[in-house]
Amino acid sequence: MRKTTLRTIAKSSIASALALNLLACGGAASPADSTSYEGPLTSTDVAAGQLAFESYCEGCHREGGDAPDIRGLALSPAHMRRQIREGEDEMPAFPPSRLSAEELEDLLAFLGSIGSVGSIADEATSGGDAPPADEAPPPLPEQDEVL
Repeated sequence: MRKTTLRTIAKSSIASALALNLLACGGAASPADSTSYEGPLTSTDVAAGQLAFESYCEGCHREGGDAPDIRGLALSPAHMRRQIREGEDEMPAFPPSRLSAEELEDLLAFLGSIGSVGSIADEATSGGDAPPADEAPPPLPEQDEVL
């Protein structure tokens, strides 16, 4: 009986460790999480968003940087929120512990000012991820320039 009890405890411990590891890596997201990115932009503070961009994004998303140019993408707010929060490929995730909800919304306001994020109206008419019609993306502001 003691052998069986130790085996059961070991199996239970392994299962618990695997479940905790899965949760820590974000592998057990609930379906409700996918809708948490929806909704209109809640900030119009472009200057604060520019500061967030300079702090968190510009290192990679600058001219000649390692990441793609994001000007003029016109992604939906939900798509951009998901991209920032969860990351993708080489882009790291920016969870609320790293980028607050307020900073995220300010960042989206700035990204909207350079054409990276479209409005909810754009999302309804274009499916959310259509680039603007044959327009050159606006230039990124100089580091010292505040919008």
